[in-house]
Amino acid sequence: MMLQNLGALLQNAAYHFGKGGFAEAEKFLNLALKIDRKCVDALHMLGVLLASQGRFEESTKAFKSA
Repeated sequence: MMLQNLGALLQNAAYHFGKGGFAEAEKFLNLALKIDRKCVDALHMLGVLLASQGRFEESTKAFKSA
């Protein structure tokens, strides 16, 4: 059940990120990381999302955690 929720959160994050909804995507990624704080997919996507906004310090932390 948790894996399905995690998958849905990642799908929603990817959808919003693709549409330019960075705040919404970040919200879904943070929810995914509450379920699994070491989720490589969520951390990687968060790193990409943050870097695309010029938030390089935060991005680096996400990538290093992945």
